Amino acid sequence: MQRGTGARWRHIWALALVVASAMTACGRDDPPSAGSEPASSATDPVDDPTEPIFDEVEALTPASLPPDWERCWSGPSTLDGAGDGWWSQSFGPRVDGECQRSITITQVPPDEQFGDPGAEEIKVGDHDASHWFDEDRGAEWLFLWAFQQNLVVEACCDESARAELNDVALQSIEGMRIDEPDRCRSEESDLAQEELETQLIGHDDRMYTDDGCPVRLDIVAMGTAPADDHCFPGVSSVSIGTPFGASKQDTPARSYTRDPDDLYGLPDLRKRLDLDAVLPADAIDTGYRRDKAALWIAPSDDSLIYVVTDTATEAWPLLREEVFCA
Repeated sequence: MQRGTGARWRHIWALALVVASAMTACGRDDPPSAGSEPASSATDPVDDPTEPIFDEVEALTPASLPPDWERCWSGPSTLDGAGDGWWSQSFGPRVDGECQRSITITQVPPDEQFGDPGAEEIKVGDHDASHWFDEDRGAEWLFLWAFQQNLVVEACCDESARAELNDVALQSIEGMRIDEPDRCRSEESDLAQEELETQLIGHDDRMYTDDGCPVRLDIVAMGTAPADDHCFPGVSSVSIGTPFGASKQDTPARSYTRDPDDLYGLPDLRKRLDLDAVLPADAIDTGYRRDKAALWIAPSDDSLIYVVTDTATEAWPLLREEVFCA
């Protein structure tokens, strides 16, 4: 796998979204999976959709639903093989006063999967998905990876439900999009300019202004590979555009790296890393923060970027070549 200088190479857990559509009489829990769900009343009370699920992920709300559809039910998944943190929601139209569970969306922790061995690989919008049928129930399934969690979507069990499967699945992924707070009106905090996949992948790499507004990931990102990363565990990087403040989508991206153990195998890069640095006279505080780390630059020397905390000032060198991971 190539790890380019402008890429976010940090190991990421996959997120899968399963959207399940249930037939009028076929009540379902959220997490899509290949087993049948126990029947339940279509008029069950709706649980609090904002109840925390796992790892601070909350029950998602699709960006939009078909006309006259609503949330019929939500709760822990009863799919075969469902574990802790599997959370389902059912959506559909109201018929004769009852909300029909036409599509069920199940949120699954990122290290768990669900599906059928014979599933085909398809695209839902720009997103990879597994797709299969349950002929016995007349249900159609999707499993999608979305980086922070996995989604299982089931449409059950008639043609009207199945016709909405792909669109509801896509809108469920779009429902994961993060919006900036109303008070954050600057261009650098306009998260609508980010691609959704960039948001999901870079969730843990986001920096913030000193007044707490999010900064677009295409402008700046700071991340550290986890300790169990099979390539570069513990290596940190800051990626920016050229010049600083420009979007990496429109300009050459630059990556500055903290690799004290030389996992990249670039001795010169390690030599230029200074873990006890002094800010140069022309150093400027960018105003960007990540936890307790502040990002500084020196206009006179773009070969280093400075990461300042309460206890240390470090100079991270510019990565000038591509790095590869077997």
